[in-house]
Amino acid sequence: MLRNQPSLAGSGFTIIELMVVVGIIASILVYIIPVAYRSIEKTRITNMALNMRNVVKAVEDYIYTEGSKMSKASETDLKWLDLNFLLEKRYLSSTPDGVEIDWEDSNISDGDAILKVKCTAGIEAEKLKNIWNEIEDENGTPVVYKKLAEYW
Repeated sequence: MLRNQPSLAGSGFTIIELMVVVGIIASILVYIIPVAYRSIEKTRITNMALNMRNVVKAVEDYIYTEGSKMSKASETDLKWLDLNFLLEKRYLSSTPDGVEIDWEDSNISDGDAILKVKCTAGIEAEKLKNIWNEIEDENGTPVVYKKLAEYW
């Protein structure tokens, strides 16, 4: 009765065949992983540039639509106009990571305000500048300066 049972010998893969398959997969991964990491880095840089641009646009939208309601007597600077305020007023849909607003030497009683949007995510300014040419390098930190005309 044992003669009719099929033999299990020779029906599997040899160790050599398995090692060849593993070697092929490893060589493919050697080429794919660096490409994937470069793609992820490019996406991170593009996302940061877009976040900075969206913050500038949100501030401009607020100033140009609500600026006439701002009082020169009660407010002498725009430090209160930050990311949380823009989020609360729905000029931003979410708080962007790695972006800060700084009102450098801005006094609205002078008539103009200079908005400074800064990247704090550790991305090089040159990489961001390839996406958005208005980005400047300030001591290794990518920043965007925007002069806002008097609308208040």
